[in-house]
Amino acid sequence: MKSFLAGLVILTGIISARAFAGHEFGHGGTAWTCRDASTGALIRAELIEVIELYASGQPPAQELMRWSDRDAAAFAARLDQKFSQARSFFLITSAQESLIRDSIRSIPAGAKWVSAPLPLTDDWGVWGGQLARPQDILGAWCLGKVALEQVALDPLPESTDRQFSAVLVNEPIYRALSPASQAALWIHEAIYRYRREACGDNDSWTTRNATIQMLSGDWILPFDLSCRVAI
Repeated sequence: MKSFLAGLVILTGIISARAFAGHEFGHGGTAWTCRDASTGALIRAELIEVIELYASGQPPAQELMRWSDRDAAAFAARLDQKFSQARSFFLITSAQESLIRDSIRSIPAGAKWVSAPLPLTDDWGVWGGQLARPQDILGAWCLGKVALEQVALDPLPESTDRQFSAVLVNEPIYRALSPASQAALWIHEAIYRYRREACGDNDSWTTRNATIQMLSGDWILPFDLSCRVAI
């Protein structure tokens, strides 16, 4: 099976988000965005895991490229079924599987949609290389300004503010994502919530790599998603 473990790094940058000051968040989904160079209008976006998958020479599984989120419950059900098929590949126990699948079912339906920019997460220090840029992988992907922007943030477990108990999702960026990137976002959020709360992860290294593997559908060699090791 192709290895997708190299070249994942978050470039340094911070998006101002005063509306969220004082609240503690875990790492969330990050996307490459394409904006009009003159107006700043958002044109398109892809989650970084999707671009990394394309960079490896393999597109996302065809089924994911056809999904949409018009029916949140049906969308979550499809992801839940897909993860169920991957249980043995990820070397997790039935209890761990239940934790992840509970998040897959609940996070999309319970998301809090916002229009304000979200702060870009700061876990780029754990990456060992440089992210593949979409315009280098997909040709004329963007003729405007390309940047990394935060799509979603999940409150840390110790956060007690009920207003921030749901995953925050930047709606304009989310709506600009391809179906595969929308699916990747919910996979990422569900796996990271499990890894953070059950395994104590403080960065999304393992989550991002597991998401890429999940997107590929190329499940031949096992990928240890249990709490035994940090991948």
